[in-house]
Amino acid sequence: MPAYRRKLLVLLTIGDLQRGPEGPVALYVKVGGYVGLATATAAWYVAVADVINDAFGGTVFPLERVGKRTVNLY
Repeated sequence: MPAYRRKLLVLLTIGDLQRGPEGPVALYVKVGGYVGLATATAAWYVAVADVINDAFGGTVFPLERVGKRTVNLY
């Protein structure tokens, strides 16, 4: 999932979950919940893919590179 989509999901989740559940904005709260679930699913996929790919030393779950720069943590 490209970085701009992840950022969009996070921003939509934060914005939609700030509203209260009363009145006509109840739909926004429900949409915010679904957007939050989509964001959580994307985060879990990236975390699991990173761990499994590192454990097996190859690409088991594909991940897109974000930009051309890589960060060496070790």
